[in-house]
Amino acid sequence: MDRSLALFTLIAALGTGPVGCGGGGMAEVTGTVGGYSLNANSWYWGGPFLVLASRDYDCIDMSWVKRTWVGGDEAPVSADVTALQFTYNEGDVVTGTYSVEGAAPVKADLLVVEAGALQVFDARTGALVLEDLEDEGIATGSFDLGFDDGTLSGSFEAEYCNNLKTKD
Repeated sequence: MDRSLALFTLIAALGTGPVGCGGGGMAEVTGTVGGYSLNANSWYWGGPFLVLASRDYDCIDMSWVKRTWVGGDEAPVSADVTALQFTYNEGDVVTGTYSVEGAAPVKADLLVVEAGALQVFDARTGALVLEDLEDEGIATGSFDLGFDDGTLSGSFEAEYCNNLKTKD
């Protein structure tokens, strides 16, 4: 094979791979909360977190995730983003069905950063179902959540991200 054909073959092979972040994952989310919907373009899990975000993020960009959010706090990122974050209260992400109600083992928040301001919507009812979890691989599952001002439900395949760590 001559050099130009080899180069063309390499470029063609690279061009057929996943584009952007979340290359091995996907998410389908329906519903609205407070007038906000989530079209997830990034999907990651790691440590105690599972995060679906509207912006294209690489794993290295996910260091802004933390355990506790309060509306009105400083926005964790400068660009506008909507993100659904599940946080395990004890330990790391594990498979199972988890209620998000009251003092549940998993907390779910819809985070909305808009024009530098942070809004936080806490899920009050519903559950996260984590069906499968490959060690440092793909997590698959679904959720059905009720908030004071809406609902979100969906399914996902999230990639492992070693940059999701507990900070507080």
